[in-house]
Amino acid sequence: LVRYRSQVIRRLASLAVDSKILTSIEQGLELFSMIHAEGHNRGHFYGPWPYGPDKECLMYEGLEECRACLVALRLVEHMGFSPDQCDAFAVHIFATRCFGYGFDAYKRKRQRRETVREITVGLTLLQSLLTCSAIKIHPGVKLRVELDPRAIRSRLMQMLGEIHQAEARAKPEGVGGLRAIARQWYPIAFPGARYSPEAMAVYGYLQRKEVKSREPETPGTLGRR
Repeated sequence: LVRYRSQVIRRLASLAVDSKILTSIEQGLELFSMIHAEGHNRGHFYGPWPYGPDKECLMYEGLEECRACLVALRLVEHMGFSPDQCDAFAVHIFATRCFGYGFDAYKRKRQRRETVREITVGLTLLQSLLTCSAIKIHPGVKLRVELDPRAIRSRLMQMLGEIHQAEARAKPEGVGGLRAIARQWYPIAFPGARYSPEAMAVYGYLQRKEVKSREPETPGTLGRR
């Protein structure tokens, strides 16, 4: 877990992200890694519609994975961390899903159910944060990503509330209700039913940097346990 997230931090650094937030994440990396994994796995079973056989829906898998990570962030807010540590953890979650698992899935020449899910999670977070300017992408020869940690945490918690409210309303409808929620979120992750220009700019830049540095691919997904 820690080794993989160290790779994510290197990718963040290559995006010219402010060194202060990188340092904050590095200082808590081992603890953040364990809490994210455990909080994510527990997160599936919290909320108005905990994961179970009645929630098996292929179309909803990406949003369910996203939701579990957001629950992990909510749990951290009750663990005695400082606001700055919670902000750093929020950036850590976003970066791990978008620039880690999401990007590694995007690079694969052949897509599978699991990799499509990972791409969807990463881009749901990316596009949601772009929409509220919690992150900004400045393209160029040396692409730069500007992060606002406090705004990122605020938006992620807002997303969790929106998902849970939608799930509470949809639960009586069963799987059909989940599909309806997914249809509302997919256009956020894939505006115009395609990768957004921002996603293509960032992922393309990371791919070019990776080719130059020959960074080894670390495949995998966070997944449910």
